[in-house]
Amino acid sequence: MIQTTTGTVDENAIGDFDVLVAVGGRVEHYRRNNDDFRAHRQPQNGPGAAWNLVDSFGRSANDLVYVWSFIQGPFYQNFEAVVENGFGSMEFWFYSAAEEDWVYGEDAPAVD
Repeated sequence: MIQTTTGTVDENAIGDFDVLVAVGGRVEHYRRNNDDFRAHRQPQNGPGAAWNLVDSFGRSANDLVYVWSFIQGPFYQNFEAVVENGFGSMEFWFYSAAEEDWVYGEDAPAVD
């Protein structure tokens, strides 16, 4: 789990929490909206709590089994993850804000 810049206006603000979990061969991306922390209120549990499924990714069913790392680049940059596939190989994935989707590393656009 990481604290991201989502919901912030500068590097001193309280960001949201994001976590990636390998479930059923895909990776699920969950986010906890931290508006309650930003407003200095006690967090609530149960139905309607702040954790929500944002997205999921994988190239095929039963493809991904472990999440090894999850980072966000410098302020408001893309998310990046290293995950292990069912063959024991590591894969690089990143969340492209421009495409609004997770992109497999080999499919990533070239950087000049």
